[in-house]
Amino acid sequence: MKLSRYKKNSLVLSIILCSLIISILVITVFNTVKLHNISNKQSKNYLNDVSTQIVMNVDSKIKFILSDLRIMADFIKQYEGDSRYEYLSKRKTSYKYYDIGIIDLEGKAEFLSGKKFDLKNTDSYKKGIKGKEYSEIIESMGFVLYSVPIFNDNHEVSSILIGVSDKESMNEILNIDNFNGEGTIEIINSKGKPLFIGKNTELIKDLSHKYKGSGDEPWAQKMLNDFKNDKSGNITITSSKGVQCLLTYHSITRGLNDWHFLLIVPEDAVLGELNKLNSFTIIMTFIITCIIGIITLILYIIRRKYVNQIENIAYLDSITNGINSTKFSMLVKPLISESPDSTYMMVAINIKDFKLINDCFGSEKGNMTLKHLYNVLYKNIDENEEFVCRHDADLFYLLIKNRPVLEALELLYKIEADTNYFNKNRENPYFLRISVGIYTIENHNEDLITIQDHANTARKSFNKTHQSDFSFYSDIERKRLISEKEISNLMEKALENKEFFMCLQPKIDIKSGKISGAESLVRWKNSEKGIIYPSDFIPLFEKSGFICKLDLYILEETCKLISKWIKEGKEVLRISVNVSRQHLNDKLFLEKYKLICNKYNVPTYMIDLELTESIFLENPEAVDVIDDIHSNGFKCSIDDFGFGYSSLGILKDFKVDIIKLDRSFFVSKNNIDRGKVVIKSIIELSKRLGMKVTAEGIEELEQVEFLKNVGCDYIQGYVFSKPLLISDFENFAYENNKIKNIYY
Repeated sequence: MKLSRYKKNSLVLSIILCSLIISILVITVFNTVKLHNISNKQSKNYLNDVSTQIVMNVDSKIKFILSDLRIMADFIKQYEGDSRYEYLSKRKTSYKYYDIGIIDLEGKAEFLSGKKFDLKNTDSYKKGIKGKEYSEIIESMGFVLYSVPIFNDNHEVSSILIGVSDKESMNEILNIDNFNGEGTIEIINSKGKPLFIGKNTELIKDLSHKYKGSGDEPWAQKMLNDFKNDKSGNITITSSKGVQCLLTYHSITRGLNDWHFLLIVPEDAVLGELNKLNSFTIIMTFIITCIIGIITLILYIIRRKYVNQIENIAYLDSITNGINSTKFSMLVKPLISESPDSTYMMVAINIKDFKLINDCFGSEKGNMTLKHLYNVLYKNIDENEEFVCRHDADLFYLLIKNRPVLEALELLYKIEADTNYFNKNRENPYFLRISVGIYTIENHNEDLITIQDHANTARKSFNKTHQSDFSFYSDIERKRLISEKEISNLMEKALENKEFFMCLQPKIDIKSGKISGAESLVRWKNSEKGIIYPSDFIPLFEKSGFICKLDLYILEETCKLISKWIKEGKEVLRISVNVSRQHLNDKLFLEKYKLICNKYNVPTYMIDLELTESIFLENPEAVDVIDDIHSNGFKCSIDDFGFGYSSLGILKDFKVDIIKLDRSFFVSKNNIDRGKVVIKSIIELSKRLGMKVTAEGIEELEQVEFLKNVGCDYIQGYVFSKPLLISDFENFAYENNKIKNIYY
């Protein structure tokens, strides 16, 4: 099958090459014929241009001489007798005339040189008597004669002024250096008689007999007829020696003489010029093509070099020198989509406590560690069907062929062993622990980002019993992710539709037994899913940042309620609202809180902002926000104090109004007595620091009595009330707009 395909491809390639060669030959022949036709046309145009230029030069010369004589004729009528010749003697040098003379009305001519001639039979005399200018050759004298009439005051011809120049002055114009001296020029009259002959007289003698007299050749007869009608033309003729010649003819200064210009050039001489030009063009084209080819090749090499560099930048990881996540994505996407379901596994791997390596040994050692892990991973995969890349920081992704769980674990244990092989025989080994998540790609149409997320999710849900953690993505995780996605899709619309609502859990002043305030808590009732618990959506909103919008919404609902109580004349209770850590990323978040309070004319001191203790443990600089809260008039509480690993020493940094003890102090049944000692100590220390204490999550009266005895200020918990809807809270807290006593 491969051989057949190869032969088919070879045949197709051969046909293409043959077609290309034939096309080139056809184009070459076509261009050659076209070039020949163009050359013939160009040669005739070129001859016509040359002859036109020479005719213009002859015309200009004749018209200049006649114009000069005309000026003399206008002036000479002012003189009489010999004074005329004195004037002419002075003007003779204006054109370097051979001689100047005057013909009287009888045809008698007298020249400055003293010579006298009878010119009665000349055309110059005949035209001059009629008041016309003229030029002609007097064969007997061997000169060119130029004549203009001299008019008297009555504008009648009184005589004729004539200027004489030798034929050589005209021949100088007719001698051309074009066509390597093979061409020639001739001026003849309308009967074909030569008047002026340029160089190459042999060619003239060979051809002139064909147009002398009446002309024997048809082309000669046509040319002589064109002379009578003052027409120009060009023809191809053959000399007696068989030389093909191009002949171009024009009339000269029509009406001022009977002169006609001929340019005769052998065809080879004309085409020789063009052939040289064409050859030069071909050579230059070849040279330019070579130069362009060389430049193109150089540019291609340079471009290829820079493309390789760009590809290295775009597709290679600068630390591992392996492919990066972009190239990984380009390679594995088609591989996954074109393979059956469950063909591949996606594996996410990272190094545990990698930040510690950077901190202790420096980034250079950290980069060496990453490269080492990449090399280990690369050596353990099939480079033809499996791929590995460093995705980000110390997170690596592997796409490997699907295999049974035990085989997959065997591969991972080998990777783990190879990763730490460098510790062999080391006195002080440093073991690298890796965390691994494995996801079997059951749907080949699944998006790559989703696939990697599943592998990463599995990695994060590791089993802590092993020094390295290998976890497979489970259906439980998949359902959780789907649920989170559904909630994320609903949240914006839910806020718009006011599906979130506020509940209030009362706070009881343990000394007076009266309700001292409440905590505002958010609840969500969705039209499709029903009640969605805060534990299902609050952590998700924290990740996405949507919690900030929700906090502001609950604050606004709280301010609406307080404003309503004020208008109703109720005894107003301070309400605490939760402030997410996400707000601390916005330096203007307190301005937003204050604007909402001002919108409903609620004094800011009626709002207690609760921040979790973990905010300050993760970011000690956040303690400064407490001062900002107070400067804007709000009260401030630390929520969940004692959750996790609190230190009593940090109480000195919390300049808050209230410390809220986490419910974990009260739900544990172990070490009750020791727990009471801790609670008592925290309360006493808080009192000394000027802070009140609220105990939340209280469910038993026995706990209430204990807290009252150790000086706790407020109680919040199911022992008195669960979180209530607003209407239920108002019934619970008020009687005749006065706050009730709940605990006696």
